[in-house]
Amino acid sequence: MITPEPQLGSNMFDSVFAEDIRACFRTSLERVSEKEDIGLRIKLQLEQAPELADLPWELLLDESSDRFCRYRCRPRSSAMCS
Repeated sequence: MITPEPQLGSNMFDSVFAEDIRACFRTSLERVSEKEDIGLRIKLQLEQAPELADLPWELLLDESSDRFCRYRCRPRSSAMCS
């Protein structure tokens, strides 16, 4: 059974990375995983939906790898997370 926080993170991941976007994400992740000391940065630009900036993005979970995505957020005024 998944605890509430990972379930929320998994649901958020599924919402953000749907179908074609998920395929692109997986391809990009595979490419950077082949290289040493390189990560994949994703920026969510939320100017059109600022209410999403307050979601707990640190819980974003990719269940296929069973890993939480690393999280870093700029000040809320910019509403951009990577």
